[in-house]
Formats: sequence, structure tokens, C-alpha cells
Amino acid sequence: ATAEVRDQAGNLATATPVSFTVDVQAPTLSFTTPAEDAFLNDVFVVDGTAYLTDSSRPLVWELPLGPDQVGEPAVFCDLSKHGLGSPNYLNGIVATADRSALLVSDQAQEALWRVDLDTAAATAVELVDSQLCADGLALLEPGLLIGVSSRGESRDDAVFFVSTVRSDDGWATARVTREHVDPRWTVPTTLAVVDDRALVVEAHLWSR
Repeated sequence: ATAEVRDQAGNLATATPVSFTVDVQAPTLSFTTPAEDAFLNDVFVVDGTAYLTDSSRPLVWELPLGPDQVGEPAVFCDLSKHGLGSPNYLNGIVATADRSALLVSDQAQEALWRVDLDTAAATAVELVDSQLCADGLALLEPGLLIGVSSRGESRDDAVFFVSTVRSDDGWATARVTREHVDPRWTVPTTLAVVDDRALVVEAHLWSR
């Protein structure tokens, strides 16, 4: 779900597998994590801080963004300390509508996590009669989330779709209420909502 997000100061944060890049109004500055085996996947900016998922380990990184400078990367949350098992593959990330927490998808466990932004405490969202194997995420309303999801173990049986996820209790629990399948999709990886439209990014990874 490699993505880019611009914050209120105009800084552009982009996550790539080996580094994150911040365009501070003009020059572009690249930062790599202290961990050599990091696989940065997705990014979301909240109040001047970029939060990034690491798909090689169960970590959420943080990177302070200023109007003309960028701070040092640091681990914000290690989900293995809060019960996340193995294997794991952290992917999509968004903030809740009130900006009090992050919602993080784990494709390997087909799970969704809520990470408190004040305490960095993480809890698994209870998916009621549901599984969520989500890549990129987008929040539509306080209790409504969509995500690019997949099912299947190989290229031959993989199915890709957009999941609609609803929560009525602040993301303590949630339920997948719809799966929209489009046969034209081959490995969509993320999505964004613009003018009431969900724009799905098609990676074409299997057509290379």
C-alpha cells in the first residue's frame, strides 16, 4: 500500500520499502529507518507526524514533520508487545475521525488494529463474523472504513475487492458489511477518496 500524504504544512510524506521521503515545501529529504530490514509500506500524517507501517516486522514508525525540517525516525508502537502474533504483515494505515488513534491492517493475520496516539497502546479490533485482509485503507466516516482486500493463496486463485467495514463503538469492534469485486483488477494495492469517489490504485505486479 505504498502511498503518499501531504500534511497541513504542505509537506509530502511518501513511504517506500526501504525509506520514507519528505518533500518539505521544496527540497526532498530521504530518511531510512535504523533497522536495516525494515519494509516500509504505508503512511498517514496526523498533526505534523508521519506514521508508517513496517511489513517486515510488527512496527509502526513515527517521523516528526516541521515546516522546514524533519525529525528523526523512531518506533512508535511494537504491536508484538500487544498480542500480535506471527506471521504478520502490517500494511494500510489511517487515523480515526477524531485523530485519537490509528487503524492499522495486518494482512497476514487478516486483522485490524487500533493504536492510541496518546499512549501508543494497541488493541485488536474485534471483527464480528468477519475477516479483513486489507492493503490500503481509507476512512469515509467516523464509523465507516473501506480497504483494498484480497483472498486466495496464489496468482491462480487470488480475488481482489474493496471491503466496506463498519464500527458503532469507536473501533472496539467492527464488521465487514460488503465486498465489491471487479474482475478487471489485478493486484490493486491502495485507494484514496476524492470528491466522493474511491480511486483504486492498480499495481499490475503480475503483468510485469
